[in-house]
Amino acid sequence: MQVSPNPVTKDTTVQFFLPMEKQVKVGLYDVFGREVALLFEGNAQGAQSIPWNNTSALMSLSSGLYFVSVEFDGKTYATKAIVD
Repeated sequence: MQVSPNPVTKDTTVQFFLPMEKQVKVGLYDVFGREVALLFEGNAQGAQSIPWNNTSALMSLSSGLYFVSVEFDGKTYATKAIVD
């Protein structure tokens, strides 16, 4: 999984690969583990590029460290994202 570019811009995407179709949730969390935005939820397979949409929830983020997580099959994979 990769967040690119990082620090985050309006053109940031979350990229990951799933070899088989899975139910997936891609979320954005603050340093306290609170979900601040849901980036994607649904079925996915293969190479995925989820846009970091400029929704009001994302545009109002304070500068700092966040975590992007990809959840499927009861497992969670996370990476850091910096908001300037």
